[in-house]
Amino acid sequence: MTPKLSIIVPVLNEIDQLSCFITHLKNQWQQPQELLIVDGGSTEGTWEWLQKNSIPSYRSCKGRTLQMNFGARNATTSLLYFVHVDSKLPKHFDCVLLEAFKRGITAACFQLEFDSQNYLLKSAASGSRWNHLLCRGGDQSIMVLKSRFDALGGYDRDTRYVKTLT
Repeated sequence: MTPKLSIIVPVLNEIDQLSCFITHLKNQWQQPQELLIVDGGSTEGTWEWLQKNSIPSYRSCKGRTLQMNFGARNATTSLLYFVHVDSKLPKHFDCVLLEAFKRGITAACFQLEFDSQNYLLKSAASGSRWNHLLCRGGDQSIMVLKSRFDALGGYDRDTRYVKTLT
């Protein structure tokens, strides 16, 4: 079956988490999706590990926004899904996102949940269920229609400014 999501993962010196994340990702999707790992110049073996294991990967300039924009430019599907290597995704996350798209949703994210009892992290997770600028962030992962992402000009390199999708 043809992939319908391009999963874009920016990495920098992530050798310790990469294997577990990719295994987790593949165990959680219902059907294989396009996976694009974008390395920002790792110096501890991440890039070499990706090449040795034939993981679809690219090198770009260092910086998450640059890496994610680079991944978006190289994506072959009409739906982009940005996620970080330390994320744990729900079972069949791909089906959830594709179903949302079928219902006309062109941008979405999952609510945060942290494996911690820290009050600040619990508050951040609780707040991530609301669609408010103060409660949103890239750690939630982001699914967006590629044409909408392109129309916004991608991620802004100047992180003092946040583009909203609403």
